[in-house]
Amino acid sequence: MSVKSSIGDTSVNLLLDYEDIPIWTPVETGKFSVSSAWKLLRQKRNTSQFEAKIWYKDIPYKMSFTTWRAIHNRLSTDDKILKFGIGIYTNCNCCVDTRMVPALETTEHLFYNGSFAQNIWQVFTEVRHQIQKQHLEKLAV
Repeated sequence: MSVKSSIGDTSVNLLLDYEDIPIWTPVETGKFSVSSAWKLLRQKRNTSQFEAKIWYKDIPYKMSFTTWRAIHNRLSTDDKILKFGIGIYTNCNCCVDTRMVPALETTEHLFYNGSFAQNIWQVFTEVRHQIQKQHLEKLAV
C-alpha cells in the first residue's frame, strides 16, 4: 500500500461543534514559536566554563569566533594555505617586521612559539607577577 492511498483511506471524524485549531504539542500553551521549534531541533550540550568565557554575551562575536578558530586550529595560516598547493611567502609577518627569526606561520607559532608571541607572553607574565606581589604586600600589612 502506498503512502498516498494510506492517507486517502484514513477517516477523520470532525466534531462540527468545535473550531478546528492547530495545536503545537511540544509546548504547554499549544502555540507554535520559532524558539520552541529551535529547542526541539538543536542538540543542546553542556557548556564548559571555558566555552562560557569565549562565547560571553558582552564579547563581540568576531572576537569569540576568532578565539574559537585559534583554539581548534582553524585559522587560515600559511601552513594551511600551503596544503592547498598555493605558493605563498611563508614567513610570519610578526617576526619579519620585528627583525626576529622568521618561521612558517602556524597557529602555534603565532600564539605560542614565535618570538613575537614569546615577548607578549613575557609581558603578561611580568604584569601577573607584579599584581600578585602587590596583593601579597597588602595581605602582609
